[in-house]
Amino acid sequence: SDEEMLPPAAAGQDEVRAILFAAGARLEYPVEVIATAMWLLDRASGEEPWERVAVCLFLAGKALERVRRVRDVLNAVHHARAGTEAEVSPLNESYFALKERVVDGEQRLLRDLAFDMTSNSPHRLVVHLGLALALDDDALQEALAFVNDALWSTLCRQHPPAVVAAAALALADSARSALAPALLDVSTDDRDRACHAILDVLDCRLAA
Repeated sequence: SDEEMLPPAAAGQDEVRAILFAAGARLEYPVEVIATAMWLLDRASGEEPWERVAVCLFLAGKALERVRRVRDVLNAVHHARAGTEAEVSPLNESYFALKERVVDGEQRLLRDLAFDMTSNSPHRLVVHLGLALALDDDALQEALAFVNDALWSTLCRQHPPAVVAAAALALADSARSALAPALLDVSTDDRDRACHAILDVLDCRLAA
């Protein structure tokens, strides 16, 4: 039933984000699609947590031309929550009602965003600027890892992508990335706050 797939019980935000990551990986989405879905997650409203995850993954895939069927998205979320051995939900009345809610949620989210899905991903900014600043491959990969960590920070997700990119580059190679704030038109204060937020995420993981 749809209740078994996406129950209305409240879930912690870290758990919701973890399910989004796992479902995105199951859908074989590139990291930029998952990052976009995470960005959408903080802007979606009106759905139960797991329906919101499905809405954001579905819309992010369409926006970045990695389209997946609603059924595939729902099954990915279900498997991410219940484990890889979970049974696929049958095509019954409950499923079609759930599918309709996801499609309606997508349209509502698009209207809330004024149909503007043009935001730059911090991953894309890191790659382009990292190459321009001549970061080596190791530093560039480290910066991308810091961007992934930033997705777990509420503060970082409230910042524009350029601030997150500047922070990730600074943490990966502070010397070569000194010009990043000016090139991205962000303040060093905002960059530094984002750096601290990313480091806080890493500290929490180490303490867990």
